[in-house]
Amino acid sequence: MKLTSSVLKELLLSLSFLLDRVTPSLLYFLSFFLVVNHAVPDAADAFSIYYSAFNSFVALALGFTTSVKYFSARSRRDSLLPELVFLCLLLGGVASALFLLYADERVPVPVRDVQLKWLFVAAILLVACFYFVSSLNEGRLRVAGNNRSNAMSVIVFPVCFLIFEALLQNVLYSVCYGFVVTRAVMLLVIVANSGSNLSGCERVRFELVGQILLHGLPITLLFFVQKYIQTEALIRVSDAGGSASLFQMILTIALLFNLLGNAVSTNGFIRISRDRSRQTVLRFLGYSMVLCLCAFGVLWLSFETGDGVFWKMVIVSEVLQAELFAVKTLVLVMAVSEMLFVIAALFSRGMGDNWRIQLIWVSSVVAVYSVAVDTLSIQSSCLVFAVASCLSFVFGLAFVFKRAEEQ
Repeated sequence: MKLTSSVLKELLLSLSFLLDRVTPSLLYFLSFFLVVNHAVPDAADAFSIYYSAFNSFVALALGFTTSVKYFSARSRRDSLLPELVFLCLLLGGVASALFLLYADERVPVPVRDVQLKWLFVAAILLVACFYFVSSLNEGRLRVAGNNRSNAMSVIVFPVCFLIFEALLQNVLYSVCYGFVVTRAVMLLVIVANSGSNLSGCERVRFELVGQILLHGLPITLLFFVQKYIQTEALIRVSDAGGSASLFQMILTIALLFNLLGNAVSTNGFIRISRDRSRQTVLRFLGYSMVLCLCAFGVLWLSFETGDGVFWKMVIVSEVLQAELFAVKTLVLVMAVSEMLFVIAALFSRGMGDNWRIQLIWVSSVVAVYSVAVDTLSIQSSCLVFAVASCLSFVFGLAFVFKRAEEQ
């Protein structure tokens, strides 16, 4: 009875982390599909490229959130907020500046858009701040405030989109303005519900900032390179006449399942940061794998039930529908590989590793790209990403169990 109660408690906590990740990820998903379905093709391609670049450069800030969770879990104190404010300003500023430089130099001239560029800069700053506070809460296993903030987005984004669409009569800009405003509201709500304040610790402890930066730097740089490679692949496919929208759709679905994997592994990451025994690793790895298997089953059913009726409702364009169904096996492979990758990455970080898993991914992809970059298509690019993720998973689990045996 006690064992059953313990399992139920951990599964409920994992599901709480799942809700904490799924809701904001659906915001990305909805934004992308609104543009793809209702904007003109050129606008959809422009959004795909700027959106991918946004994911690349916001990674320079989000890569450090694992370190925030790590130090939050180990300290179990409510005194990290001043450091987080400083880190948000520093890392958000760096990520925004680099994004602006990239947008001016690398985004193809036909799809450049000044208004889009500045909207995504605002999104980088807001998303970075949101996830730093969210990670502080997660490190203490207190995600109620996170879930309240995420729940707000379900209401705020559709309302904002409809208001801006009525004012602007432009789907692309309405989605982007709605996304930015929704992110601002989410940040305000999560700060108000975080239960942390600056009282009693008004001075930024720069030694702790340094520890967080050193701990997270290898992860962050490799995370950034990983996302940057995907953005460059997208631009190359677009330049070669391929469908940027289809490629970004596959990457967006993969991102959704990456976040699902992150959600169901976060509880395990926090637990093994405190207890690195083999029993703890096996227990939480089991939880994570079962929940990811359920997520994969839902994706598979979405393609197979009613001849893919779900995706036919989600995607208006018959051409894009046909293109997606032509690569549905590739989508399933990408989703599985993303979940496996993030499980191995988080568990490895919980055991003290900050770079091996993502270095394996980056090295594998760079090795292939260095000899075949001019011949890669959407399909071959995704297969390269998936194989690299699976290799990282194997080496990651080997590292985790080796460390567990040493305890």
